[in-house]
Amino acid sequence: MVEATATPSAMPTPKPASIAKPAVKPKPEKYMQAVGTEPFWTIDVLPKARLRYSTPDMLHGVIVNAVERHSGTTVRYAARFNGRPFTLELVPVKCSDGMSDTTYPLKATFVHSGRTDHGCARMR
Repeated sequence: MVEATATPSAMPTPKPASIAKPAVKPKPEKYMQAVGTEPFWTIDVLPKARLRYSTPDMLHGVIVNAVERHSGTTVRYAARFNGRPFTLELVPVKCSDGMSDTTYPLKATFVHSGRTDHGCARMR
């Protein structure tokens, strides 16, 4: 019986060390932002139907868990803040904030503390 022995030319050639790929950038935390003026407010729509509500007096804002519902092309987020209903409705209609030349693709209606405020929204 003949035994085969590995010769240096039969050995696999070592491959150069692989070059590390750059880390994949994480997706941004927020994916949509609604803004309103007179009074000024911002709602960042975060993953898992969380909403970050902030105002000039409350810059860091507060995060509330919401329920996301779709009706045709309208998206509505319903939550409670300080024991009161807190809703944000987004409708795909061109919108202007009235203070800048920015045109937004969504109209926002924000209902909270017994009042209704209007604004605009866009993907972020």
